Amino acid sequence: GVSQTVAGEAASLTGALQGAFTPAITTAYGAGEYERFRTMAFWACKAGTLLTLMFALPMALEIDELLVVWLKNPPPMAAPLCICMLTFIALEKLTWGHITAVNSIGKIAEFQILRGLLRCLVIPFALIPSCMNWGAVATALALPISVIIVDLGDVWMARKIAGMSPKYWISLIVLPLGIIALLSAGTGCSVRFLMVQSFLRIVCTTIATLAVLLPLSWVLLLSQDERDFVRLKFCSAYNVFCGRRLRTV
Repeated sequence: GVSQTVAGEAASLTGALQGAFTPAITTAYGAGEYERFRTMAFWACKAGTLLTLMFALPMALEIDELLVVWLKNPPPMAAPLCICMLTFIALEKLTWGHITAVNSIGKIAEFQILRGLLRCLVIPFALIPSCMNWGAVATALALPISVIIVDLGDVWMARKIAGMSPKYWISLIVLPLGIIALLSAGTGCSVRFLMVQSFLRIVCTTIATLAVLLPLSWVLLLSQDERDFVRLKFCSAYNVFCGRRLRTV
């Protein structure tokens, strides 16, 4: 229950994003703008996973202290179970755009049957370590392991139905995000080794992690068009904010 609550908080940042992207992707397909349709679907994968990592990475690194601050006396094994759930949530977002794209086209019967069957793999993956008495963590690892297989099924079906390239997904989304996550987590870990466990360390770990994650994402993950889009949105938001302040003054 604790791990599900933590995972829900990590995924909350992508809720508004999903509400914005889903109709836009559907509209692009309905208008026959298939290249834009696929581009936006891939962008949804990038943005959804990146927003999740911004929350999940610092939380995973300082989960022990966070649980103490939150629960005072957290249950045994709560921390590693939370890390498993956070990993599951981040991996799940990698194919969020693929799911939205297939749903936009409407050919969902075969897609949903495959997803349902692959999701059932979590049962044997969890039962085996449970029956072998390998512990709660080994059992919980069934979630991230099974979701990787589900992701691969999503990519295969999206290639078949929506024409979304698996090569593009691996080379321009999965690999950059993996590098970004590893380097950001490594920086956060260095802060953990340099400071004693405290609330101040949570703040410093979060700042250090994001200080690496955001610039690397800008350089490694976003294309030039996506950078221009982000700049445009920031400039628009800045102009609106400054205009309101001037009118208030």
